[in-house]
Amino acid sequence: MSEPVGDSAEPGGWSAENLRKEGLHPATVIDVGAGSGTPALYRAFPEAHHVLIEPLGEFEPALRERLAKWSGELLRTAVGESPGEATLYVNSRRPVMSSLLQTASGQPQAEGVTEHRRVSVTTVDALLEEHSWQPPFGLKIDTEGTEDMVVKGAGRLLEQTQFVIAEVWAVSPFEGGYTFGEFVSLMESLGFELRDVLEVRRSRMTRELMYADALFRPSAGAGGPSSAQT
Repeated sequence: MSEPVGDSAEPGGWSAENLRKEGLHPATVIDVGAGSGTPALYRAFPEAHHVLIEPLGEFEPALRERLAKWSGELLRTAVGESPGEATLYVNSRRPVMSSLLQTASGQPQAEGVTEHRRVSVTTVDALLEEHSWQPPFGLKIDTEGTEDMVVKGAGRLLEQTQFVIAEVWAVSPFEGGYTFGEFVSLMESLGFELRDVLEVRRSRMTRELMYADALFRPSAGAGGPSSAQT
């Protein structure tokens, strides 16, 4: 789930100017794990239809406020590799750190987990079939350690996707999580390559990389969406 992100004064990172890279003009932007919203992303593509996906009701008022400014819709569901139900480990201190994965013992994220909440889970492809969103797509994922599961459930949508922005952990603090290298390899297997790092977060104690907001685009010759699509 995403922290609110604002435009940077510099033309890089999460600034709207940097996000509007050549050839990127999605008709639909899908924000999986929206938290309280990703305003820089919405500002970058103001004419797109913005789909905000978030299972926690605690964020609904903030997301409704976002949708008063940008065209779009809010879907209250968790997203993963396959449909069903799952336990959401809710962090009451920092709800944005809530995850479908249990935090590994000894990790500071575990201290705020006070509720195990059952939630419905669907896939990006199932939502695409249900809602018939207009391509081409932009996809942003921030689901606290399950970004790989979201990608695995989005194969059809990725065929018409111009970019994927994902919060990618260097070494996941969650049980069963991926490594940075594993996520990049997964994206490469799906025809996407790493093109930009928008922001990095380092540990306050070790100063080592915790996670990075990484932007992926279709590989050359991968058969992804053409920049001429509308």
